[in-house]
Amino acid sequence: MNVVKKITIAAAFLCAATVANAQDDGLKIGARGSYSLQMLGSADMGTLGAGVGLVLSIPAGPISIAPEVAFLYRQNYSIGDVTQSEFAVSVPVLVKWFPIEGLFAQAGVQADIPIVAEVCIKSDCLAQDGKKYPSERSAVDLGIVVGTGYFVTPSIGVDFRYVIGLLPAETIKAGGVSVDSDPLHSMSVGFTYFF
Repeated sequence: MNVVKKITIAAAFLCAATVANAQDDGLKIGARGSYSLQMLGSADMGTLGAGVGLVLSIPAGPISIAPEVAFLYRQNYSIGDVTQSEFAVSVPVLVKWFPIEGLFAQAGVQADIPIVAEVCIKSDCLAQDGKKYPSERSAVDLGIVVGTGYFVTPSIGVDFRYVIGLLPAETIKAGGVSVDSDPLHSMSVGFTYFF
């Protein structure tokens, strides 16, 4: 496991521990579930994914800082008989601005760490580690998050997010040549409940 992956996983667990112990001073702890649609670059090949995790809301006037840690399953692309799917840990850190009560705009950064990634050709699946299949999944996806949402009650919210990927999703190796793919982008609808 490379250093970036280790640091990001450690940060995810630190975020989870902070969330688990932080119910004081106006801080709110909650759970968030989401459904997402992934796209590799500008190609029209979106597929569904799902996630569940913990969220912390740290109020600061008309804004709040919202770090999260989530566990994701997503199918990143499906082209003909070839599909790529994975489990990943996601660590977004967002700033939410509330122009009016309940309604918010959000922006921030997100790091996703693929834990298990595989490519399937029909029903034959191989780990995407660059050994048997000629592509290797990137160690981390880094992206910019923008979105909006609304809290129906102080404890129940719904939001929409768009993640603009910044790093190549995979490296394809063939004939001694390595080519980086486009970044992975995603759109998601999430549901949050604060305890």
